[in-house]
Amino acid sequence: MKELRGRLGRAVVFLSLAVFVAAQVAPPYVPPVYAGQKLLDAIAKRGELSFFYGALVASRIDLTLVENVDRQPVTVFAPNNAAFQALDPELQACLQSEKGKLNILTQILTFHIAVGRNFTVDELKSVKELPTVMGMALDLEVALGGKILIEKTATIVGPNALSSYNATVHIIDDVMIPGNLVGNILTGCYGVPASSSLPMPSAGSF
Repeated sequence: MKELRGRLGRAVVFLSLAVFVAAQVAPPYVPPVYAGQKLLDAIAKRGELSFFYGALVASRIDLTLVENVDRQPVTVFAPNNAAFQALDPELQACLQSEKGKLNILTQILTFHIAVGRNFTVDELKSVKELPTVMGMALDLEVALGGKILIEKTATIVGPNALSSYNATVHIIDDVMIPGNLVGNILTGCYGVPASSSLPMPSAGSF
């Protein structure tokens, strides 16, 4: 009986120790519920981003954004309304067509969603390259005056405009076009060969 009580005592001590150790281990990371949707709602309420929000919904990239924010840190570069309005009317019409939404607009928008880190504008000053949902990386540099220049065409005009626990939205003044998408735009939107020597289709050139 004495030996049995000793065994029970040791078992209780062991169990208590196991519970204590388990309590010291950090729990697995669980993102807040609906974090991605909350960020999307915040974008929808921002008047100067109404074109960006509309493009996200029309191309269904809003779902991609929500999914990514729910599972990893994200930095979003959101073109303002003026950036979309500066696009060539023919390109705008192409992006609004069913084929344009599927083949072109989706890739343009996912090029504006950087993943892996949630960067403030100050942190971006030391970053040279960012991976995106689209697959191609964004190139960044610090321009004169200390402003962040992205892909040599877009400037951050609304730094840290929106933020959540793991996502930051910076407002930019240009719709950035992935280099490997230019050929598709030339043939799909302008009906010219992809090898044509036309300028890069960004807000500053089309």
